[in-house]
Amino acid sequence: MTKKKIIIYSILILLFSMGFICYGVLSIRDGKNTIDKGLANLSKQNVVDNTLTVSSSDEDRILPTAKLQMKQYYKKCGHTTVKELSVPEDIVNMDKTQLQKYYFGWNIDYFSNKSIVISRSYAGICDEHYVVKDVDGLVNVYSFDDDNKEQLVYSTDINTKYLPKEDFGKLQDGIKIVGKENLSLLLEDYE
Repeated sequence: MTKKKIIIYSILILLFSMGFICYGVLSIRDGKNTIDKGLANLSKQNVVDNTLTVSSSDEDRILPTAKLQMKQYYKKCGHTTVKELSVPEDIVNMDKTQLQKYYFGWNIDYFSNKSIVISRSYAGICDEHYVVKDVDGLVNVYSFDDDNKEQLVYSTDINTKYLPKEDFGKLQDGIKIVGKENLSLLLEDYE
């Protein structure tokens, strides 16, 4: 073999070896990327009560701009109150399982990252029931507790001695009103 052939074979072996080394480096780097992707997916998982639950996407998490609707049904009076509000900061980024724990005792009727509806029932009556009475010449407003006992809400400065006899008589017995709007209308009539 001539020197030329030895040099050519050496160069070919060297190039061939470098090709294998480059292939190996690229394979290791791709393997690292696969591991990094796996770790990124693992970071989206939550450990809850020593069990692993996987969050499929960020769509399962409550956004800061989400709306919360709270429905409360009162068995004694049969009324349902509905409050719509922005989500509290405490529940932003929660998933459905975390939300259920946060609002223990509530039912989750609807859940998305933009809108949540929760509900629950009470045995008592809602806070929309009032009785308006004459007490010591002034109109007083009372609400009812769960035991149906009257609780003073506030006393007005409306003097009953200037009201018509029919209204004065009704106030002596107590006028039952349901709803804050109806209460406001009644009090406006007496002013």
